[in-house]
Amino acid sequence: MNTNALKERLRVYLAGFDRKKLIVFLGIAGMLLILFSELMPDKKQEKSNEPAASDDISSDMYKQQLEKELCDILSKIDGVGETKVMLTLDGTTEYIYAQNLDTTIDTDENSKRESSRNEIVITESGGDKKALVKKIIRPQVTGVLIACTGGDDIHNREKIIGAASAVLGIPASRVYVAGLKE
Repeated sequence: MNTNALKERLRVYLAGFDRKKLIVFLGIAGMLLILFSELMPDKKQEKSNEPAASDDISSDMYKQQLEKELCDILSKIDGVGETKVMLTLDGTTEYIYAQNLDTTIDTDENSKRESSRNEIVITESGGDKKALVKKIIRPQVTGVLIACTGGDDIHNREKIIGAASAVLGIPASRVYVAGLKE
């Protein structure tokens, strides 16, 4: 069916309607659409409630991510096979929030009075209010246990300790390597 035939059918169909009734009907239909759109959840708001993958992870997830990455890289070292890693962390993730500092100084003839007020900066996105994070401080790694095939060999152990120490930024004395049972 072509567009001219469709236009003609629509014109014939609408010719039987009273224009006032048609306008009222279209107005009511528009209001119902607006009402239903408010009842439906907004996909953008649902996504904003999910934590960001790299910024807002818990200490446990951070630990698991570090263990996995270290395990993956250590297993690629020549002479090292299957690898298991366990980390110990000091503390938890700490958030530093952006603040507005308002300082007022009142001076009289005989005295000087200073007052200050701190307010955490709040951002609003899609109706969702959140404090503005200025800095995220991750917990420090305090020790690591690595069990791997090939960990009994002194040369492999030296390579593994050096790699783990460098990657995690901890002294070699905090890294323990053991051979993995086969």
